[in-house]
Amino acid sequence: MKLTDKEIERFWKKVDRRSEDECWEWKASKTKFGYGQMGAAGTVLGAHRIAFYVRFRRWPEVARHTCDNPGCCNPYHIVDGSQADNVADMWERGRGLLGETHPQSKHTDADIRQMRELYAAGALTQKGLAQRYGATQEWVGQVVRGERRKKAGGPFTAPGRGCRAA
Repeated sequence: MKLTDKEIERFWKKVDRRSEDECWEWKASKTKFGYGQMGAAGTVLGAHRIAFYVRFRRWPEVARHTCDNPGCCNPYHIVDGSQADNVADMWERGRGLLGETHPQSKHTDADIRQMRELYAAGALTQKGLAQRYGATQEWVGQVVRGERRKKAGGPFTAPGRGCRAA
């Protein structure tokens, strides 16, 4: 898929370009996660992907921000990589959601600590904990053995964006 010169020109009109070391903010439509988006080549494309394409004249497998700013379109802040690279970036930069911060979590970190304490004290069996907390015995077993929710109780918050956008 190629972009036309007209599409590229329209793209740059929506970017607040600055020096090479600063983030270039996308000024138009964004996703709920803050990524710029633009209709081009008959589809909706990520603005950071377009920025990579314009610089290297090829599409990235996964366009990764080195600045951690989803609205950045500075092609010098965007590198190609795999989905595995992108996930590794997320964990290295402390953006992974664990424990009660995970959207699918059904139990608080306090629940997990209490389950472990009750089990260690012999107050409840795995089956009893499963009934009390509305979980499966298998899941409770994994929790009390430390195979799940390994860091229950720790703060898991994403750091501030590392961008120097003004």
